[in-house]
Amino acid sequence: MTQSPDEIEATLTDAINAMSAEHYHLSYERHASSIRIAVAQNVATNGRLFCALLAFANFSIGWHWGVAYAAVPVGFAWIADLTDRPWLKRGCAHSSVLTAAMLAVATLLKCW
Repeated sequence: MTQSPDEIEATLTDAINAMSAEHYHLSYERHASSIRIAVAQNVATNGRLFCALLAFANFSIGWHWGVAYAAVPVGFAWIADLTDRPWLKRGCAHSSVLTAAMLAVATLLKCW
């Protein structure tokens, strides 16, 4: 059975549209994934900068334990970056945020 030129053109147009839609979907997924990675890296960098500022604040008030404790959240973040296990990555990320928050409160109380 032969197809008319119009039927062939319609079949080709449908195939091209399907491939374009699939390409757009894959491109969008890659774009969304890269945005998530960029946001996560930005948060991690800002968290480490925050810990460095807390270390400087603790150093300026003479609380040397606070300076040493400022390395703990950075260590948790470093472990979270290096591990491949999802449960360890999630746990270290949460521990990093929690220890940074506790250090911030302790620094505030110590400076007060």
